[in-house]
Amino acid sequence: MKQLPMGLIAVLCVLALAGCVTPPRGDYVPTSEPGISSTAPRPHDVRLAVTEIVDSMFNEWDFASQAAGKMPYIAFSGIENQTPYNWNQDEIVGWIEESVVRTGKATFSNATDPNRRGGRSGQLYRQIDFQDPDNEYVDQSTAVKKGGIQGADYELFGRIYTYEELRSGRITEANYVIEMTLSSLRTGGTVWKKMVPIRKNVRR
Repeated sequence: MKQLPMGLIAVLCVLALAGCVTPPRGDYVPTSEPGISSTAPRPHDVRLAVTEIVDSMFNEWDFASQAAGKMPYIAFSGIENQTPYNWNQDEIVGWIEESVVRTGKATFSNATDPNRRGGRSGQLYRQIDFQDPDNEYVDQSTAVKKGGIQGADYELFGRIYTYEELRSGRITEANYVIEMTLSSLRTGGTVWKKMVPIRKNVRR
């Protein structure tokens, strides 16, 4: 019987062992933890800011005393990003909306695009148009009639800006400010405003 060279045997052994190696495992960690720090925006930064914003909205300025006995509707008009970083604005809006709606004290209007095209507004208008009386496919006894959308009472607008990063030794300090303004659509005046600073020291 012909023997295999020792070098070939060694290579085969290495390949066999490599096939038995357990692949890297990912560990799930609580999303409440800060995670790996960075001078760039991180999900934990958004969570901290949103918590403070919503707490302020309902504690410093009480919706219940301002809404004349009805649930106020808020129209969100966007966030102006004045930083060099790519903030996920949909995430910020999503967390604010979820936190506000879950209180049961206010809600957000999804009919906010005057051109009836954008995002959720476009989908909402298309569904209403689909239920038009001329559409023979829709049971008109169940159709939603036009003219029932409730107008928003308030408009919420945001702004994010940052300061120049500072370095000292192996530590870099990053500073952001998330600013939210709530305006009355009836009067045009500012009824509530909150500026949330975020400061992080990141070790290199």
